[in-house]
Amino acid sequence: MTIKTKGLLTVLLAYIIAIISGFISLCLTSNLSQMLQILIADIIATFVIYAFSFGFKNSSFYDPYWSVIPPIIAFYWIAMNDYTINIPTILLLVAVLFWSLRLTSNWMKTWDGLHHEDWRYIDMRKNLGNTFEIIGNIGGIHFFPTFIVFFCCMPMAQNFLSPYNWTIFLGFGLCIIGVLIEII
Repeated sequence: MTIKTKGLLTVLLAYIIAIISGFISLCLTSNLSQMLQILIADIIATFVIYAFSFGFKNSSFYDPYWSVIPPIIAFYWIAMNDYTINIPTILLLVAVLFWSLRLTSNWMKTWDGLHHEDWRYIDMRKNLGNTFEIIGNIGGIHFFPTFIVFFCCMPMAQNFLSPYNWTIFLGFGLCIIGVLIEII
């Protein structure tokens, strides 16, 4: 088994644990609003990924979060809509999964293994010194992006049975065009 394969399997394990932890939190917070539940699950999943980043001294464990977690959130919202399958649901899933697969595969191609950490994180660690762990790693590398991902996923929380108009096709088209441009 190559070093890269071992690293990818370790990251996969981290994300499986993070996602399971997030789902457990959904069960334990069922008395809260769905939006708050998903935020708490997102925070718990981020703590799991942070624990792996800290344990392996490699903050690049977080890098796939941007593309792995949004489809999980999309599936959650579809589940909360009784698994309604209609045009808005299909467009959402196709767009999010297409974007996610492209971004995750790009990360997998360019990441060399557990010894490879994004140069920006290395630079941040050097510049922040003793404050890196709190300000840089937990705050800047893990939680600030988690909140960005959460807020960007908030529009997925819709009633899929509500009437829709042409703007969903515009949004879908823009997403697909954006991903195609990134592929080129």
